Amino acid sequence: MKMQSSIKNSARIVVAAMLGLIILGYIIASLAQPSIGKVMRQEANSSSITGISFGGQRVLANNFKVGSKIEWPFVVIGYFSVPFDLHATVHATTYLVLPWGKYTLSKQVDHLL
Repeated sequence: MKMQSSIKNSARIVVAAMLGLIILGYIIASLAQPSIGKVMRQEANSSSITGISFGGQRVLANNFKVGSKIEWPFVVIGYFSVPFDLHATVHATTYLVLPWGKYTLSKQVDHLL
């Protein structure tokens, strides 16, 4: 009987620790979102890319849509979107965010129709 209660207590501790780690991951990721948005804005501005609006006007990098979203605990995707008439190209970078720093996991460019 004592063995079962010990196993149950151990299982509860493990589950509580896992939930705590997941919650911590989402908190850290949400705190990193503004800085990742700034990094993506700097990347867009330094890339010297220009877009084209629906009316044919040039769209400069400082007018691109920039943002970030939390994908998983400790994982944030930053992006900027380059318009091309009715279409767009989305440049996305996936970051691993830990309390002591951000690390780039991958970069991706998607051409949306």
